[in-house]
Amino acid sequence: MNRRNFFSGAATAVAAASVSRVALAALPEPALQTSADTAPPLHPPTGRPYNPVVTLNGWTAPWRMNAGVKEFHLVAEPVVREVAPGFVVNMWGYNGQSPGPTIEVVEGDRVRIFVTNRLPEHTTIHWHGQRLPNGMDGVGGLNQPGIQPGKTFVYEFEARRPGTFMYHPHADEMVQMAMGMMGLWITHPKAAHPHIAKAQRDYAFLLNAFDVEPGSLTPKVNTMLDHNIWCFNSRVFPAISPLVARQGERVRIRVGNLTMTNHPIHLHGHEFEVTGTDGGPVPKSARWPEVTTDVAVGQMRQVDFIADEPGDWALHCHKSHHTMGAMGHSVPTMIGVDHRGLVGKIQKIVPDYMVMGERGMADMGAMEMPLPDNTFPMMTGTGPFGPLEMGGMFTTLKVRADQRAGDYRDPGDFKQPPGTQAYEWTGAPASTPRPARTDTPGTAPGAANARKPAAIEPAPNEDFTMKTIKFIAACALFISANASFGHETMPHHAASAAVVKEQKDWGIAGDAAAVGRTITIRMGDDMRFSPSHIEVQEGDTVRLRAQNKGKVLHEIVLGTQAELDQHAQMMQKFPDMEHDAPYMAHVRAGQRGDIVWHFNRPGTFDFACLIPGHYAAGMTGTITVRPRSR
Repeated sequence: MNRRNFFSGAATAVAAASVSRVALAALPEPALQTSADTAPPLHPPTGRPYNPVVTLNGWTAPWRMNAGVKEFHLVAEPVVREVAPGFVVNMWGYNGQSPGPTIEVVEGDRVRIFVTNRLPEHTTIHWHGQRLPNGMDGVGGLNQPGIQPGKTFVYEFEARRPGTFMYHPHADEMVQMAMGMMGLWITHPKAAHPHIAKAQRDYAFLLNAFDVEPGSLTPKVNTMLDHNIWCFNSRVFPAISPLVARQGERVRIRVGNLTMTNHPIHLHGHEFEVTGTDGGPVPKSARWPEVTTDVAVGQMRQVDFIADEPGDWALHCHKSHHTMGAMGHSVPTMIGVDHRGLVGKIQKIVPDYMVMGERGMADMGAMEMPLPDNTFPMMTGTGPFGPLEMGGMFTTLKVRADQRAGDYRDPGDFKQPPGTQAYEWTGAPASTPRPARTDTPGTAPGAANARKPAAIEPAPNEDFTMKTIKFIAACALFISANASFGHETMPHHAASAAVVKEQKDWGIAGDAAAVGRTITIRMGDDMRFSPSHIEVQEGDTVRLRAQNKGKVLHEIVLGTQAELDQHAQMMQKFPDMEHDAPYMAHVRAGQRGDIVWHFNRPGTFDFACLIPGHYAAGMTGTITVRPRSR
């Protein structure tokens, strides 16, 4: 963690418009977190003592005591969050990360939070679940004006009751929360509390979700439920840190849900009690043992248990799609489809087709399939006995007898004692005799007309065979598209392929031998071309060399505005559609691609990156072809 100061020169004058002179004189320097790892607990250096929490793949914000007031400084700003190794997402957050830092205080503390806005639009902060003055509740337009870009506001109130709370914007909430703006607030009890036991391990994390198309960087903020990235604290398995405990310790887990759906959080190997909600501690008389607790939207649940069973125990959302990685939700079910004799024929249509899904999707867990840029596998993770076939909202609780108190390091895989693991039966097959039937299923009076599905027989005629081929080929193409084996990963302009020359309004494919000029166009993840405007002469044959300086796939496509708009609409509907032409170059991160083009018609034309999200972000440019003197 390091520190930075945004408040020098002109920025000070901007901040002073919203902050009193007394507060500005004491404005604390904001802390910045650059790591997505789990930070160690922050034991209070000043103020009243408490047992700190460990925020899973997060951190606790430092503070400063000022005349008995605990001061924090949050900076709302765009951030780049590593959701998994090799997979980063453009988010909005606080102090360099999403979620923002956990705020820890003690019941009765006077708290002052400075909030500086470095977003491109106004924002606020709502202190979810807190008892506080109405003017501090943070609902834009209702309780306060929005915090405009460049401004700093101050929230100040007393932490009245112990519990687990959250903070998030209440301004353009759909966009700002979909972009990752949220954080945790923990108020520790000031003294022994009848409903709050002392825990040796205290973990906290938020549930959040994003819709990020493979190859892109920015979430689709208008998605309501069909998200493809399900996270604990903006992190996905296997990149989520494990929870560790010493055998016999009391463990507390605090979970807040700021997604658009509920999450049944399930712990293996132990029973727990829900000991707290957003409303505060739960009386002992209102608790009961559970292994799963449902955390609804906008809720928090705090659970306690004794970690008395050694081992590596799963902790996850019990909605099965939420423990998966990025996946296409429209992939057809292939279970039971008979591929015999058809794979070779399908591969003539789809050369990269492979048999997949006819026995289920477990094979995906062990496959190393090519992925588009900036995404992660649908099923991943490896344990001591093979693939875990998990992703998303999944991690482990690791309980060890020899784990030292206060040691949060991963102890590695659990060594199971002899005779305590499931094993393969090697004796005689089990006998399952069935009584003889006296009737045919479904023929008894009043019986349901049910039968076991028959296997698909070999095609009896050519017409049936072709229909089957077309069906499976369509499924193959659909699976291929949803697995992103299309636009992003297929080779383009193979050296051996002949270039088809077709006159377009903006010119025709040129010959490399006739190139008289090379123009380099740089592409980056800021969704801009540099230069974004070029000029050529009618009759010029030009090599346009596209260099991708970003971390994701980009492309350059020449055309008229109307042609590019139409093409972009098709790409929006079918984002993994494979397309290729001599006036296009699809360029992977760190690589370059060439277009050789003969500009034989004067006028002003356009070029663009048509990858969904890139075109909408303004990744376009223009070409002026000056007429040749007649």
